[in-house]
Amino acid sequence: MSRSGPTGLYETKDGDLSLTVTSDEQWGRLSRALDAPNLLENPLFSDYVARTTNVEAARQEIQRLLGEFSLDDALERLEEFDVPCAPVRTAEQVMNDQHFWDRGSLLPMLNAAMGGPVEGVASGFPVKFSGGELPILPGAPTLGMHNKEIFEKFLGLSEEDLKKLAEENVI
Repeated sequence: MSRSGPTGLYETKDGDLSLTVTSDEQWGRLSRALDAPNLLENPLFSDYVARTTNVEAARQEIQRLLGEFSLDDALERLEEFDVPCAPVRTAEQVMNDQHFWDRGSLLPMLNAAMGGPVEGVASGFPVKFSGGELPILPGAPTLGMHNKEIFEKFLGLSEEDLKKLAEENVI
């Protein structure tokens, strides 16, 4: 049983959304956003403690109400009343959202063996800090890229040893 209030995923007529309502103030804004005074009048939901005790009933009532809205309408109303929410997106929707590319949350995949970008997408660092950017790393090393360093440093092989092993097609 959740003790964090009726937060989670909810279905609308044409898509899902994530909703976070943990305080009495947010609960009041949710009630106004959904034009549902019964959320405030019902003793099961009268305050935070009551809602966390009756979280499943609260979730069911929110679901009943949100099920009457399209995703866009629900998000518009919730955002208008400053209720923390977000649409649930598919991977394809995220990949096609220019905002994620502009912020560097999605990046073209890099591969040193290919000399640059390859077909694919890598996730960037999702958090942005003021005053600087994190470097974009070149991707995973190519197969055998560090062999010489490993053979010499960790196996103690000399340049001559490496030449001999290469001539014998060992490495």
